[in-house]
Amino acid sequence: MAYRVAVDTSRRSWSAWMRAYGQSGIPHAFVVDKQGRVAWHYLPSENLDRALERMLAGQWDLQQARNFEAGGRLLEQYRALVAKPNAAASAGW
Repeated sequence: MAYRVAVDTSRRSWSAWMRAYGQSGIPHAFVVDKQGRVAWHYLPSENLDRALERMLAGQWDLQQARNFEAGGRLLEQYRALVAKPNAAASAGW
């Protein structure tokens, strides 16, 4: 791995970061900008590298990233709803 890993036996970091962002799986990376805002979070992969490159080049749009994340959450909610038994019937179809 080309990144640092830490152990948090008190789980304070878990509560402050993972729960706050609705995450439960590891690994999970957070990028904090100069204003102390979480600018990006996800699995540490090539997506992290691309996000960092865009941030360093001054091409990162925090609002667009937040909108993208919100859209992903809405898709997850939709998938959960349609996976329920009789989803169409309960929607009035």
